[in-house]
Amino acid sequence: MELSSSEKLNAYLKLIDYKRSIGITQWTIIAIFITASETVLVFSLNMDNEIAGWFGRILGIVIFWLGFVLYNRYRSLNKTVAKFLMELEEENNFKFQHYLQSQFHPKGLSTTSILVTSGVIYMVIALVSAIVKF
Repeated sequence: MELSSSEKLNAYLKLIDYKRSIGITQWTIIAIFITASETVLVFSLNMDNEIAGWFGRILGIVIFWLGFVLYNRYRSLNKTVAKFLMELEEENNFKFQHYLQSQFHPKGLSTTSILVTSGVIYMVIALVSAIVKF
């Protein structure tokens, strides 16, 4: 069954909206998990019990990386939808996704590398704070 151009355009617009909702979800997830992780870390710094403090710091690190894994899962889904949108664009002579890929993505550090670097720095700070009492 062949779709008309208006049906293809309607499907394209719905997929764009779906891609946007995935992006919102992935950023909401990482924001919630980073906030929860930092909250646990701050509380662990105020604990008198050394074992509970260590547990809190480790829990904070685990929460951060769990958030990163979930963020990455939604990022992969978003990339899959973007790839499908690019295929639709080729069929319909649109160039929006291609333009985004060429203009935005190759510039500077990727979000993933920023999050991984931040996570490593966060782990070092959490572990150093466990070793050295402030």
